[in-house]
Amino acid sequence: MADKTILGGGGPVEIPGNVTSSGTGTHSGHQTMAQVTTTGTGAHSGTNTFSGTTNLHGNAKVQELLTKAHSAGGAHAVYERVYEIDFDGRTPTATDNGMIKTVATLPADAALIDCNLICSETFAPNQTLVLDLVTTATTVGSNAVTTAVVEAIANFDLDPDTTGGAGKALPASNLGANTTGVTLAFINKGTGNGTAEITAGKVLVYLKYIGSAAPVTLTTL
Repeated sequence: MADKTILGGGGPVEIPGNVTSSGTGTHSGHQTMAQVTTTGTGAHSGTNTFSGTTNLHGNAKVQELLTKAHSAGGAHAVYERVYEIDFDGRTPTATDNGMIKTVATLPADAALIDCNLICSETFAPNQTLVLDLVTTATTVGSNAVTTAVVEAIANFDLDPDTTGGAGKALPASNLGANTTGVTLAFINKGTGNGTAEITAGKVLVYLKYIGSAAPVTLTTL
């Protein structure tokens, strides 16, 4: 069983590779991203200029970040991924902030737009499993004590009676600039987690950010 897969439709999806905009809100590239629309002149040319109004879920902060990303030029774009993370075989510990599972490597200075989680397979055994999903610059290692840069989704319990039941979902906790945290990972929260090996349990992680490069799946843990 693959530790992680990138899902979309019937096969792999990358949204987008490099999206460029031209005219009044049209996009060229290998895939159109419906969540991003431009109004006004909205020209994004080889000189990396951007004008007009950007509307992304009506979020003023995201509009500001997207405008800055366009102005920066290069490969800056909105990147969107869904990962399925399989916890089977991992053993949690009671170490506060101990790293338990890795998700992806992000480019430096990425600005998180959204991050959500849904349980796709009920966790077993039934034990307390309180985690944070964070970005960090801590060197990846099993149970490595991790310093969070951004707590993307904070303080959730994957006990099957709570968030660890299939179909349970969680929204983002904190979004914003991510200056040094290039690893997206799950870490223990507190010292009260069970320590039995996980025999079942999967989650889908939805990730969306503005950055200079696409994320890279990280299967170290």
